[in-house]
Amino acid sequence: FLVKFAPTRALFIALGAVHKVDKAGKRYVEAMSGPSFTENFKSGTIVMGEGVFGTAGKLSDCTKQRKEFGDFEAQDLAAEVLREEMKKVLD
Repeated sequence: FLVKFAPTRALFIALGAVHKVDKAGKRYVEAMSGPSFTENFKSGTIVMGEGVFGTAGKLSDCTKQRKEFGDFEAQDLAAEVLREEMKKVLD
């Protein structure tokens, strides 16, 4: 919520708590297209930055970081809902 305000966003970027969208996208594309992706991240893994804020740190398996991250039934349901919503937009 606070990150939408330019001064707060600049402060968070300077602290390394968040990064710009293009850097975030590049990090995930590089991780997913790398040769060791399937070795480092099994199916169902929550891939995000480790660290205090969980955004700008090294990408890692954060499945155990929060209880709901390891709830595979909830993940499946969320994926199903997202696919249905995407169909509505794309049709």
